[in-house]
Amino acid sequence: MDKRYYAFISYKREDEKQAKCLQDKLEHYRFPTNLNGRTDLPKNVRPIFRDVTDLTPGILAEEIKKALNDSQWLIIVCSPRSAKSPWVCKEAQSFIDSGRADRIIPYVIEGVPFSGDEATECYPEALLNMKGNKELLAANVNEIGREAAAIKILARMFGLRFDTLWQRHTREQKKRRIIWGTIAAFMVVVSMLISGYFYWANNEIKEKQNKLLISQSKYLASEAQKEYDKGNITKALRMALYALPKDLKNMDRPYVPEAEIMLRECDKPQKEGIYSQSILQHVNQVNSAQFSPDGKYIVTAFDDNTARVWDAKTGEPVTEPLKHEDSVNSAQFSPDGKYIVTASYDYTARVWDAKTGEPVTESLRHEGPVYSAQFSPDGKYIVTASSDNTARVWYAKTGEQLTEPLKHEDYVKSAQFSPDGKYIVTASWDNTARVWNARTGEPVTEPLMHENWVNSAQFSPDGKYIVTSSWDNTARVWNARTGEPVTEPLKHENSVNSAQFSPDGKYIVTASDDNTARVWDAKTGEPVTEPLKHENSVNSAQFSPDGKYIVTASYDYTARVWDAKTGEPVTESLRHEGPVYSAQFSPNGKYIVTASWEWDKTAKVWEFPPLEELIDKYRNDLEHDWSLSEEEKAEYNLE
Repeated sequence: MDKRYYAFISYKREDEKQAKCLQDKLEHYRFPTNLNGRTDLPKNVRPIFRDVTDLTPGILAEEIKKALNDSQWLIIVCSPRSAKSPWVCKEAQSFIDSGRADRIIPYVIEGVPFSGDEATECYPEALLNMKGNKELLAANVNEIGREAAAIKILARMFGLRFDTLWQRHTREQKKRRIIWGTIAAFMVVVSMLISGYFYWANNEIKEKQNKLLISQSKYLASEAQKEYDKGNITKALRMALYALPKDLKNMDRPYVPEAEIMLRECDKPQKEGIYSQSILQHVNQVNSAQFSPDGKYIVTAFDDNTARVWDAKTGEPVTEPLKHEDSVNSAQFSPDGKYIVTASYDYTARVWDAKTGEPVTESLRHEGPVYSAQFSPDGKYIVTASSDNTARVWYAKTGEQLTEPLKHEDYVKSAQFSPDGKYIVTASWDNTARVWNARTGEPVTEPLMHENWVNSAQFSPDGKYIVTSSWDNTARVWNARTGEPVTEPLKHENSVNSAQFSPDGKYIVTASDDNTARVWDAKTGEPVTEPLKHENSVNSAQFSPDGKYIVTASYDYTARVWDAKTGEPVTESLRHEGPVYSAQFSPNGKYIVTASWEWDKTAKVWEFPPLEELIDKYRNDLEHDWSLSEEEKAEYNLE
């Protein structure tokens, strides 16, 4: 090609997730070697230019102009936010002035083109004033969906029929599912053959016995699946129990995740088939979902300008919607569960009575969208983080500010109190996290420096350390008092979206755009398990309250539960019909709530009783004999 970039993606910073997702779809699309006789199509559509990815902070505007000139196409992520952006308008005007107006493609994610209404108009002024503007061929996500919109852009860029590419795309997806299913079945067979090999090949008695027990448990789990598929639930349940240790603290046989998966599968029919305990359905994407401290309620934040409170068991709404004037980014209960604080794009955070849904204070106002809001551990204060480059501390009961604003040089994405409430750590797109005195607003340490935007920052349970996650592909561990690094950076192959300590502070789990979550030793920075793999970006990862499990949320439409020590999955994937943005355990660890974006528009509650509870429940049931009979042991060579 005669240009360096296939396309330049222009957008407002608030729309960066959508822009990043589009870039990922375009750069990972593969054309066949010969499509309807076209031999000129590239194998990959890359590189695509996105300025926050390809330029470091501080580069002059001339670099942007050069990138625009070096791009074949201009794709504008259109929303009411980008329509008001002078920078997006300048980039569009620059492309028009260079005589390439016919190579502009609007990618509409929100709003209405040519609406004439400032609140809904999604085209920047440069497009509205362009001659023949209404002939622009837009790809509208709201009309055809994200996948089809990306395909429509590719068809436009390479002069192809949309129907041709879309039909091929759907055929490839179906073929891919069949191939992966075949591979999975093959791997099960291979796994059993390997286990059989170890049974005969190991000469050391103790290790041989251990291997044999593992082989037995995996084999029993696979045979239990066959019995389950036949409808023999009770027999499958007894086989899964036999394959698990009688006591997880003093194990008489090795633990294998396959047996736990099977036990949980068998437990479903005992609950009348309810695996997803309740579905919290709404008309717009869910940005966050969180349990109350007692686990009885859930609060969700939506793009329809509301937060909502639900009964965790029934999925029924508890109050009227908690209303804002723009999208609600997050919602959180107070430590005693009596109040809720919400953070919104309407430049405010608000405090509500959790039982009545009535506002408690005046709005907590910023000069830009509010990304997060959190109560202090004693519930007396609230800290908010905003795109106005500040975090602010408020009295929870009165809504008055406690300190001067905690200032950064760019957007503040998150703010969190220390466990004792004395300090606050903030994470910012100015490439730093900062530690502040919560009462005075004075800085405590030098800034904690990264090489790119900092997405999150969190204190350890004892308050002595901080872990930060960043777009520079690392998480980092710091001394909370001195600001000195504690370990080498925890490295991924792409940006790190979140990082969290385990309840005992010994481990850290990170979630990354490299399609993995990873578990690290908090003191040494060494990896503890193999990467926890998804098929797309991992948005969040969280430990269970007892630290034994990890739940991850991914763009691959699933949340997954993993053994924190082994890194092995312990359940089937928890599936949505769209990207899963967050997943969280209930305070007692028995449930998980997941929140999904885009066309799914639901939060779901999943039952996840601790393994010990399940084992005790069935082994101690006096109405049944859950052990295998002698005949069954002989049948499965368990003597």
